[in-house]
Amino acid sequence: MTDGEWQAPSVLLTVDLVILTLRDASLQVMLVQRGVEPYAGMMALPGGFLRDETEPILAAARRELSEETGLDANALHLEQFGVYGDPGRDPRGRVVSAAYLAIMPRLPDPVAGTDAADARWMPADDVLTARLGLAFDHQSIVADGVERARRKLEHSALATAFCGPTFTISELQQVYEAVWGIRVDPRNFYRKIQGTRDFVVPADGPKRTSAGRPARVFRAGPGTMLYPPMIRPADSAAQHKRTPMNETTIVILTAMNLEYQAVRARMSDITARTHPMGTRFEVGHVDGCRVALALTGKGNQAAAVLTERAAAEFSPAAVIFVGVAGALQPHLGLGDVVVATFVYAYHGATSQDDGITARPRSWELSHPVHQIAAHLERSGDWARQLPGGPPPRVHFGPVAAGEIAHYSAVSDARQWLRDHYSDTVAVEMEAAGVAQAGHLNDALPTIMVRGISDYADEGKSVTDDAGWQPRAAANAAAFATALAGLLAAELGEGRGASSRPRAGGTGHGGPTNIAIGNARVGVQGDSVTVHGGIRLGGPDSGNGTAGFAARTTDEPEIRPGRLRLALNRARGAFRGIADLAAGATAILTAVRSVT
Repeated sequence: MTDGEWQAPSVLLTVDLVILTLRDASLQVMLVQRGVEPYAGMMALPGGFLRDETEPILAAARRELSEETGLDANALHLEQFGVYGDPGRDPRGRVVSAAYLAIMPRLPDPVAGTDAADARWMPADDVLTARLGLAFDHQSIVADGVERARRKLEHSALATAFCGPTFTISELQQVYEAVWGIRVDPRNFYRKIQGTRDFVVPADGPKRTSAGRPARVFRAGPGTMLYPPMIRPADSAAQHKRTPMNETTIVILTAMNLEYQAVRARMSDITARTHPMGTRFEVGHVDGCRVALALTGKGNQAAAVLTERAAAEFSPAAVIFVGVAGALQPHLGLGDVVVATFVYAYHGATSQDDGITARPRSWELSHPVHQIAAHLERSGDWARQLPGGPPPRVHFGPVAAGEIAHYSAVSDARQWLRDHYSDTVAVEMEAAGVAQAGHLNDALPTIMVRGISDYADEGKSVTDDAGWQPRAAANAAAFATALAGLLAAELGEGRGASSRPRAGGTGHGGPTNIAIGNARVGVQGDSVTVHGGIRLGGPDSGNGTAGFAARTTDEPEIRPGRLRLALNRARGAFRGIADLAAGATAILTAVRSVT
């Protein structure tokens, strides 16, 4: 395309404000009730369009803050933390939003203005857990803004921005607890505060008296960065306390943010969980099913790596990849849903003198999962929460995965698909990586659920501009989340968190011990055979064997005296004195022979 043929796309720019404060020791976020369409009557973040093409973005943020809430923008800590511009995020057209974070202690009640029908403080937790739905993609923006505040509390002196000019250590601790959403040990917190240079300094004036003894008063110190940082406790530790050990998890992965938002909008009780290598998961529930959601980005390689991390982190019963795809068959309609029965990695080939020969790799959908998905399609229950009109159709067929975004129906790449993968119904860019990672993780079931957003031809830009990507993503998310509940119920018994080994564990399906902090865990015997034919552990098969736990030691050898003690303690595990005597004799004979 030449410079003369190119035309700048029509894009509108807005600002959105995540305003946080503490009220009654609770983290609160400012929300306004929209007085105009779209989403009239729904709660949303304060914000709006630039006044004109000459208005600076920061000036627009300050103006909207004042107009919609009546707050003084000059009195707040204000910083930009993100830009949101996925197609379809705003039904009025292509709209890009610059998001700002504003923080101030004990802010007053807001006053609605301009196009806002109402303005109020709401608990941030109600937004983060999806108990309160917001217009546009504002729930995601709030989550990102709160996470920015949480991370900044670790490494900067931002916590003092939630306090007044002077404060006590207890009041500063309440800031950390409210923003992080956890309890903090007072003694450890006080030691960390005192050990962090230039964070807080003593303030002039009398001690502050409350229900207890008078407390010293402090003010913000000259330091802006904290060293050592105030690292919050790991999300995973808190998650372990909230999650039953035997609760089955389904992992859902997406490549693009609009697909992620489509799934996240159906989740509740959402909490963050971070992999040791930095991958962020959001864990919540969909109709009682525990779901771990992550964004992989585009491409098979990234999808494979994050599938591997999800498998190690959650030991899921299944992994579902949700997204959009281009249709390769004319009987598929825009918005339809495709469940991949085969995944073709179509880039495999050999180059010879007479040309290039395909060397396909494929992975087949497991039979039990195929049956469950087909039952869901027949029932039609998954489509009940979609907007009115005829529900989208669900198709089962092969999907081709490569590294090419197809914008032509006559290209060499499309001809390659027709020549070698003629039964393929859709093409995309992540399924091969997910399927390979599942295959290498003890045949972990992987399911690809794709919404048709285009026909992988020159009309792709037109269908994208018409909003088919978010519609197709919403349809795929509806089917995938309904499928997750069925998979958790039917596969969880055999492959859930209580039975699948974690990375580095054993694969025999026996008991798994997890130690957190300074805990020490022994080894549980499972179908262990000792010399003489005596079995320790495993299920009671009625032949006089039974299982018991044996604590390991750091000593390299087995001492007969300790073995006798273990047998005495295990007397109740044998079915009679004769069995005990015979077992003891055999074991002691074996020990003497090697000592």
